[in-house]
Amino acid sequence: MSGLSHRGRVAAAMLLLPGLFGPGCSTYHRYRARFMEPDYLVTREYFTEAPRHVALLPFAARSGRDRDAANAQICRRAFYQHLSLRSFEETDLRAVDRELMDPKDPGTRTRLRKFGDALRRLDVLGMGSLLDLELLFRENEALYREHYRRLVDDIVRRQLKADSYVVGISRSYGRLYLVVASSIALSTRLELRSVKEDALLWRAQAQRRNTAFPLTINPFDLPFLLVDIWNNSKGGALDLLAYEVFGAVAATMPPVSKPVEPYIEALQPRTLVYRAPTLWRFRRCGWVNRGTRWPLLLEKRGWFECRGRDGRSFWIFRRDGLRVDRKGNPIAEPPVPAL
Repeated sequence: MSGLSHRGRVAAAMLLLPGLFGPGCSTYHRYRARFMEPDYLVTREYFTEAPRHVALLPFAARSGRDRDAANAQICRRAFYQHLSLRSFEETDLRAVDRELMDPKDPGTRTRLRKFGDALRRLDVLGMGSLLDLELLFRENEALYREHYRRLVDDIVRRQLKADSYVVGISRSYGRLYLVVASSIALSTRLELRSVKEDALLWRAQAQRRNTAFPLTINPFDLPFLLVDIWNNSKGGALDLLAYEVFGAVAATMPPVSKPVEPYIEALQPRTLVYRAPTLWRFRRCGWVNRGTRWPLLLEKRGWFECRGRDGRSFWIFRRDGLRVDRKGNPIAEPPVPAL
């Protein structure tokens, strides 16, 4: 009988799979970055401008209902709890709100409502895009000029003296209780932009749902499980979920104390490079030696986009590269986020 037996074919596959898909640890970290961490993006300008004074503007809601608008501000406060622990000189929320909510100005609420409309438009058309904001508002330039850019110039830059600002939108924030099942969910998207020309510095989005239902083979456990389901539907559980999600989102912001030209230095003896982020090792397009450095163009969800010597861009995985400056000194690394 020619060929390998079934057991032999399985053994051969086990030997070949690491070469195709990568070692188990590497595959796990790629999977985690792709499916378990927040979807984030850090641009080169984040490092070259090194924002210090950040203003956290009111969050918008996906709908115009008062209840959703109030929930959006709950999300804003949850994110501020983590932003205030970062190295930024963030503006106190009350100081921001005092400038935005001038009781002597009857047009304040109208401007904030229009600002929320602008954020909703950004979310629908592609909030977080590297396109210039004016292109997104081409069909309604007045919405951009009078209610978005004017607020950034008058309040953020002149009054608050900030060099960057965070805008966010709460897509969903709520709970559902059906006695035998409960569900709480949160979905959000945020951006850090420079006051100078609204350049995108950082973007992140995350969503998470927690569902509880009675799953047991012991009928005597059912009353206790129903109590757990009821507790899961309470506001405290939703607030805790928001705290965890926004903590993971804030952890994707690299700590940078001063402007620096970012580079990525290869860490592995044979650091693999790719044409695009991927889970599969066999999709590599080459490798380079340890210590090789390239200019960083973009960081996206655990991957670094770099510019090669031929001017073409390529990607390397986060665990295979280190952020450094032009001289090779490491740029402080943030903790690995987790949801």
